[in-house]
Amino acid sequence: MSNEINAAGKDLVVESLTELGTAASSKRVSEIKRVVDAQLIKRDYDKLKDQMGDITGDGVLIPSEKQELYREWKSIVSSNSVYVTQSESCGITGQIVFTRYREAFTALNTQLSVLLEDLATSSDISGIDLLGMFVAYYEATSLLEEEIHQYQTGLLNGLDDRTKCELHLTCSTGLALSEDGEATLSASILKEGADCTHEMDDSDFTWARQGDPQWSVTGKSVPITADEVGRCENFSCRFKHFYSVSMYWSATNFITVQTYIDPIDVQIHSTNGDKFRPGTLDTTLTAVVFRGVTDLTDTIPESAFRWYRRSRDPTEDEIWNTSSKGLARKALELTPEDVSGRAVFSCEVDISQIP
Repeated sequence: MSNEINAAGKDLVVESLTELGTAASSKRVSEIKRVVDAQLIKRDYDKLKDQMGDITGDGVLIPSEKQELYREWKSIVSSNSVYVTQSESCGITGQIVFTRYREAFTALNTQLSVLLEDLATSSDISGIDLLGMFVAYYEATSLLEEEIHQYQTGLLNGLDDRTKCELHLTCSTGLALSEDGEATLSASILKEGADCTHEMDDSDFTWARQGDPQWSVTGKSVPITADEVGRCENFSCRFKHFYSVSMYWSATNFITVQTYIDPIDVQIHSTNGDKFRPGTLDTTLTAVVFRGVTDLTDTIPESAFRWYRRSRDPTEDEIWNTSSKGLARKALELTPEDVSGRAVFSCEVDISQIP
């Protein structure tokens, strides 16, 4: 007979090992212990519930009852590290069964850490509430233990959270669409690198738009318009597929889509060319604004235009540029007084005033 401490922190007494089927004797000791751990860590929760009911039933915790609760609390805290480690090893920390366990543990741990701060003084309690916390914890723990046991013993077959699942998002127009255009956002699921989107339901995919919390669409593919995109918008898709009562795949991804508009181009035309003998300058410069091949000049107010001069005399240029000569006009008339030698004229257009 041998005696050792297993991972659950309990004495494991092994008198003999009966071979079941074949190859049992070839299993590593650590694998056998791991399977046994999942069973030994279980406790008689019905008995514990009755015990907690007796302690909390009268609405008062006397010091001796606090000592009893304290011992149970320390056991719960100690067991928590085991459950978390095993859940991480099994890859089930994203499943509902683990989430509910953590919520129940946190609620009970928060309550007891305050209630048991003073073990020498009696305390009034809400017996029903405290008992409810213990019951919720024991029930959630039992379900988690069952889940861990199935993973560790190989009883759980088929899909599980350890299967690599990827969510890919695409836009039919490439990540951009025209000002009045439309596009389709599509989601695809890869399982171990293979496309399995056809196996999933449309209800597994939920789309959201960052700019509008009320915007929500379900489906593998969703249409969008330029109005929904604005200048630029982030769309998210959450994939959640239940393959059993409590087990599911879950993944979230984002895609950024923007609208594009043809670039703004400003051209300057001169009525009499761009070369003049000294003292003969006489021409009109006209600014013409295009978006793509569309002439927008007539739709833009005069206030959007401003002219600048650059010559060999920066001081005179500054005086000219700050005068009313080049302000708020689409056409600029030039005379010999505007140029002494060589000069370059440019026009700046305020795009915020372009419709």
